[in-house]
Amino acid sequence: MRKKVLAVVLGAAMVASMSSMVMAADAEETVKPNGDYSFEIVVKSYQSSYWQAAVKGIQDEADAIGVKVNCTGPNSESDIADQVNMINTAIASNPVGLGLAACDTSSGTDALKTCAEKGIPVVTFDTGIADAPEGSVVCEVCTDNNQAGAVAAENMYNNIKDVVKDADGQVVSKTLAQNSHHSLTLFAFEKDEEISTHSSGGDAMIIVLDGTGKITIDGKENILSAGEAIVMPAGKPHAVYAAERFKMLLTVIFPEEVE
Repeated sequence: MRKKVLAVVLGAAMVASMSSMVMAADAEETVKPNGDYSFEIVVKSYQSSYWQAAVKGIQDEADAIGVKVNCTGPNSESDIADQVNMINTAIASNPVGLGLAACDTSSGTDALKTCAEKGIPVVTFDTGIADAPEGSVVCEVCTDNNQAGAVAAENMYNNIKDVVKDADGQVVSKTLAQNSHHSLTLFAFEKDEEISTHSSGGDAMIIVLDGTGKITIDGKENILSAGEAIVMPAGKPHAVYAAERFKMLLTVIFPEEVE
């Protein structure tokens, strides 16, 4: 749900910023926004619920400020060639502006050059294009992924702390997600309980959510408290001991099988 909300906000912000720049450029001509501005929007995928939410945000904001938008996008983010064709088709319609969430940051540079030559302002969103031709991209609407990760980490415990209850004289676990590629498991330890030395076929990371634990990796002891994390490389023997009652989130990433 939060990803969909973010998509809506990004899409709406992109339309609002693009429209305001075009309207500002046309201010001396006193062109009314309603019906006079038509924008082309090319997203990364029309099959993704994230991008469907983004398109809804785009359309809602366009309706609110009185402009027209035509949204297109490939079936998958891997359909780079299809998206490039859609970008070229959008440019051929001579819109007053182009919104672009590029599947590949290098494949659309020729199209962006054409936009610059034709005077079509481009706003990129979700993903910027560092090597865009000079003057083609007038604005970027993107998230700060580092900051988003920090906010997620800060709020993670409050959202999952009650998923697994405090352990009474034992170790309690609950698997949140698991498949052939990864697993996410919550653990609650009573004081002096432990998981004995073993190794894993995938790289693992422990994030301590509450209390203090002793994580031994390849014979080296590490004392971690709430908010701290440590990586346990695949194949290295490791063990977990509860110096006091504590909870942790264990994430394991398994290597892809080579056929």
